[in-house]
Amino acid sequence: AELGLNTIYFQVRPCADALYDSKLFPVSAFLSQSGELPLDTLEYMVETAHKAGIAVHAWLNPLRVTTGGSLSNRDTLREGHPALEHPEWVVEYADGKLYFDCGVPAVRELIAAGVQEIIENYDVDGIVFDDYFYPYPKTVTDEDGTSSIAVFADEATFSEYGEGYEDMGDWRRDNVNSMIKLVYDTVKKADKKCLFGVAPFGIWKNGYGDESGSETRGAQSYSDIYCDTLAWIRGGYIDYVAPQIYWRTVDSAAPYDILCDWWAQQVEDTDVRLLICHAAYRYESDWENPQGIMTEQVAYAKEKAAYSGSVFYGYDELRQNS
Repeated sequence: AELGLNTIYFQVRPCADALYDSKLFPVSAFLSQSGELPLDTLEYMVETAHKAGIAVHAWLNPLRVTTGGSLSNRDTLREGHPALEHPEWVVEYADGKLYFDCGVPAVRELIAAGVQEIIENYDVDGIVFDDYFYPYPKTVTDEDGTSSIAVFADEATFSEYGEGYEDMGDWRRDNVNSMIKLVYDTVKKADKKCLFGVAPFGIWKNGYGDESGSETRGAQSYSDIYCDTLAWIRGGYIDYVAPQIYWRTVDSAAPYDILCDWWAQQVEDTDVRLLICHAAYRYESDWENPQGIMTEQVAYAKEKAAYSGSVFYGYDELRQNS
């Protein structure tokens, strides 16, 4: 409130868990090691923020089951965890993390049910998904020293549910599209005023040689994590898109201004709002003249007709007044 900000994106599900009272997901280990809910953090957040005139959007990672490290093993999952109850819903990737298999219809229904539970029990103003869908590609090295991109082992799911698809990538994108649309419909059925948005990776697709993408060179959410944000915009099943444009204008691979222009063009003549996610977390350590860069980025975004606001990640930098 002192900074003049009007909305908090509050993380309520880092990895198939809950920082709130849930009947579908266990209490997050980041909040409690006992499995008991010591404080309903979402209830506290909504009540306190609303008193200050601040909106709260519940921020979820929908498909990630573990985050690696000590939380990566199935043995660490608590009794009743949906990943333990339904191991056939889960794929272990080369990064050591567990992921829900988005190709399983029951997984998509679980994600939607989890969103419905939040909206029905808490007075949230929005639901927002982070940029994690299928896992970001990881390079692995064989015993003979040959390097390759690790395979996400959902071949059995593709065999069962992929009829009519020649390309597994198209099928995976449609799985994510189906999940996003199902969640949007669930949100609107539960509370028409509640917003649903996604904060995707800043590059949808590199456009050198492909007019549909941005003039960038970097990871591509379309092909790397099977995240087709343009399908959601054109289909009208998100209220806002908040791309994470965490680069400077001078970055040769992914310039901020190029990406800001590109995203603004994508929402033209649609009802989807454009928010720009700025890299507050890079403010103090990564950039020269960070104050000038951040000020210029916000000013540049404000010039876009589609612009509806700026989002700053993360809160710790704001709290520390970096």
